Amino acid sequence: MTQRLILLACLSIATLTQVSIARAQVVVVRVDPAAEQISEALEAGLTQWNVVPDPGYYAEARRLGMDPASEYTLEQLVPPLRTMIAVVPRAGGQDSVVVEFRDGGTGASLGEATIPLQDGEVGDEGRKALDGELSGRLGMPPPAADEGGSSTSEAGASEKESNDEVRPLVRVYGGAGFGMRSFDWPSSGERRAVETGVFPALELGIEFLVALGDSVALGPSFAYQTSIAHEIDERHIAGETDRLRIRAHRLDVTFVVQVGSASSFQVSPAIGVAMHNLRPEVHHLLTPSYSLVGPVVRLTFRIRIGPIALRIAPEGAWLLTDDPLEEIGVKGGGPSVGGEVALELPLAQKLGLELTARDVRAWLPSRDGAKATDTGFFATTRLVWQP
Repeated sequence: MTQRLILLACLSIATLTQVSIARAQVVVVRVDPAAEQISEALEAGLTQWNVVPDPGYYAEARRLGMDPASEYTLEQLVPPLRTMIAVVPRAGGQDSVVVEFRDGGTGASLGEATIPLQDGEVGDEGRKALDGELSGRLGMPPPAADEGGSSTSEAGASEKESNDEVRPLVRVYGGAGFGMRSFDWPSSGERRAVETGVFPALELGIEFLVALGDSVALGPSFAYQTSIAHEIDERHIAGETDRLRIRAHRLDVTFVVQVGSASSFQVSPAIGVAMHNLRPEVHHLLTPSYSLVGPVVRLTFRIRIGPIALRIAPEGAWLLTDDPLEEIGVKGGGPSVGGEVALELPLAQKLGLELTARDVRAWLPSRDGAKATDTGFFATTRLVWQP
């Protein structure tokens, strides 16, 4: 009888030990080989949960002719992994990843969460988010937090030191779309105007910031937009028209200070120089060739909404005229206001897509007393690379 009781006690202890180990086990399930880098980043951020490696979920699903990402497949193949909970990367980018949590026993979905990333890695903020999501679903703290408080604290301190290091943040983009440009001015009691109509447009840009910790970065930003292969009809005094090639372009050089978290909200004041040009191939009687140059101030707000982000950037400038405009009676400097709106969409780990619209209007003094106006508009689709 005593031997039986001892045997039952040993079996009970072994069972409880196995359950405890199972509760500490988390697996990151691969449903898409293209997301391997994100999966590895998640595993690195789950070290407190005794992560077990994915034993080959994707290969097994393919061997059985099943869609690895489907609801049915996950319900069938997650339970055999014998873990307490499975983490499934669904969609992600450089700044965040959407993950789904699956019950290890049934494979049923336990909901989704957006985990912030820092340059594609799980930093301190992302680790806290993961810990909170898992603790809430499992009803227990991270096992490593109970077993070694001092080591966890050391790891946290090490992580903080790492996050405080100075590191570069590069953003490069190229895009295409369309634009419009117009300029009108007073002359001898009437108003004259040049309108380009709609033209095809290209753009290039680069931003090189230096991150000072998790929430502050600063550095230069360069942006260029131009029309391509465009012509206008210029009508002369005799009523004849000439077909005239014309180019409208813009150059923007600013120094940016970025404050806030890329996973939630950022505000970025910037100051620099803006230049707006209109260049006909040949300067005839009507179409002036000119540049407007001056200081510009911009304030960009970036709002994270799940995996996408909305960016709003109002700006103001003081633009100065050049000699060709002085010849037609437009002289001095005047204010300019406008801004840009952009919708950011993640494509892959380091690539994103942006849909942008930009509109700027300037008012310039003339010798007739009335104001001349310059208006420019660009709408583009950008491919953005952030290494």
